[in-house]
Amino acid sequence: MPLILTPWILTIGILAIITLILMVELEYFAASTFLMIVTIVVAQSFHVIDILGWLRLNYIFTLAYIVGYLVLGVLWSFAKWIFFLQKFNLKRLEAIAHWQSTQKPDARVDNTDISLASWKFKSYKNTRLSAKPIADEYRVTIIAWMFWWPVSMIGTFLNDPVREFFSFMYEELSGLYQKIADKMVSDIEKK
Repeated sequence: MPLILTPWILTIGILAIITLILMVELEYFAASTFLMIVTIVVAQSFHVIDILGWLRLNYIFTLAYIVGYLVLGVLWSFAKWIFFLQKFNLKRLEAIAHWQSTQKPDARVDNTDISLASWKFKSYKNTRLSAKPIADEYRVTIIAWMFWWPVSMIGTFLNDPVREFFSFMYEELSGLYQKIADKMVSDIEKK
């Protein structure tokens, strides 16, 4: 049976894909898997697509696709791990810089001071910033990156640049925001 793309099916499909991308990016992997299974079962049941028929007719292509999918998934997991470690290190350096900015200028910064530093108790993605991330502790996440690599890749490349753009814009405009605040509520400092 040919693929029937009515406006409703197209809209539901697009919404499912957008929801899937968001759920994978937010690391709701079990919910993502459930959504994918439900979507495939519903599409197959209502004869929107015939996945099983296509797989039967194209088994050699399917096997090649599975091998390629697995290889690309493993490669993506390494890239995503590196992105994670870069963000982790950035958050760690920001926390250290913030902590150091709150210290007295003549304060000792040796191992004793640093061991009691408040930044050591902050975390990023469930790892304390004072500890080195252990890959075994991220086993489920790394495997999910492998499995969901196309969706994870789309989410990462859409999310990270957009977030960076708005962070950059805020940094560029933060002085203007403060000038507006200072002008609009100038009477607070006078009292």
